[in-house]
Amino acid sequence: MTRPSSTSRSTVPNEVFRQLRGGLSPGEFAAAVRRAAREIGERVSCDARYVGRVEAGEIRCPNYAYERVFLHMFPGRTLTDLGFQPRETVRGRGARPRTAPAPGAAWLAGCGAPAHRPVPWRAEPARHPHPHHPPGSRRPVAVPARARRGAPG
Repeated sequence: MTRPSSTSRSTVPNEVFRQLRGGLSPGEFAAAVRRAAREIGERVSCDARYVGRVEAGEIRCPNYAYERVFLHMFPGRTLTDLGFQPRETVRGRGARPRTAPAPGAAWLAGCGAPAHRPVPWRAEPARHPHPHHPPGSRRPVAVPARARRGAPG
């Protein structure tokens, strides 16, 4: 099954976002986006190309990190106020009713596994810094090549 490329789909330019950029160049606006991201602790790699793709309509709805940054930059506005399409229409999550079982739920039920496991927000830290060297074990010490050959140090 082939997925339609972004060029085969008709894109509608995001004129609202272009107006919000004002007199700044795409590069200057990208720098402002990166600054705003740092203010709220987000990490985005916005550049002039990304701004151009948003304005051209190639990016119909930003990812969650960009969403938080844009809403921080333009308080009181929604994504649709910024010229983006609702996430449900872009990502396809609105097409599936919430009461429908998750894909693979029947298989999980047959295995005796719970159908839903909460996923921790952050991964658990590793038990040991290195799986082959648990705490308290002695790690091999690097021996200079001269000492290994029996030459006097």
